[in-house]
Amino acid sequence: MMTIRFGIRKLKLIVMRILISAIFTLVLGIQNAKSCSCIAPSSFCESVSWAVENLDVTIARAKVLGESSSGREIEIEQIILGEFNNPKIELSFGRCDLYAHELTTGDEFIIAFTKLQDRFRLISCAISFLKIEDDVIQGKIAPGVSSLEYDEFFNLESCESIFGQINLEGNLGFYPNPTKEAIRLLNAGSINSFENLEVQIFDALGNQVDFRTYSGELFPKQEWIINVEDFTIGLYIIRVSNQFQEVTFKMIKV
Repeated sequence: MMTIRFGIRKLKLIVMRILISAIFTLVLGIQNAKSCSCIAPSSFCESVSWAVENLDVTIARAKVLGESSSGREIEIEQIILGEFNNPKIELSFGRCDLYAHELTTGDEFIIAFTKLQDRFRLISCAISFLKIEDDVIQGKIAPGVSSLEYDEFFNLESCESIFGQINLEGNLGFYPNPTKEAIRLLNAGSINSFENLEVQIFDALGNQVDFRTYSGELFPKQEWIINVEDFTIGLYIIRVSNQFQEVTFKMIKV
């Protein structure tokens, strides 16, 4: 009888342990699900628009060099948003980076990441990168947009909240017009500077009559003064561009 009672007691203890373990696993699963519940954004633009309001986010065009122990090694090719000086970084993955395995070695991507606890991480629980093939972006870019030329990406209305501040057309001012001696290109924005600026000037027949580059960065509220005093009176087209954008102005020389 004692043996039977002992056996029943032992069986109850085993069952109790199984139940406790199951409850613990369920609770942990719920917590993980909650922590990953922010995967609701259906596109890159929606995800990053939320992230830039809450995190210090860098958006870059980058190439995946290979796998690392905790994620991927990437080479930064162009900074799209933010300030960043590291040409190569190790990008660590978190438990909510559900699609990180798609960052394939040798391919180019637009990647949104942040720095947490001395590590660079994808913006978790979101669509944090887009693949680039032959300068065409592929993936869940914005609602209803799954493929887009790279140059067009920065004029996408769905991404206006994050790219509006680096948009040449929306931030670059041009005056006076008409002008006698000089034109002034003003960075009217309040956040980002513009690098690698080039100016091409064409006459009314479409012939290029001048070409200039800006040395350094055109910081917010800073002007680039271009002398046109020796130009013949008439109509001119001013084309300003950087690595991925272009804006055009008409100038009248008097």
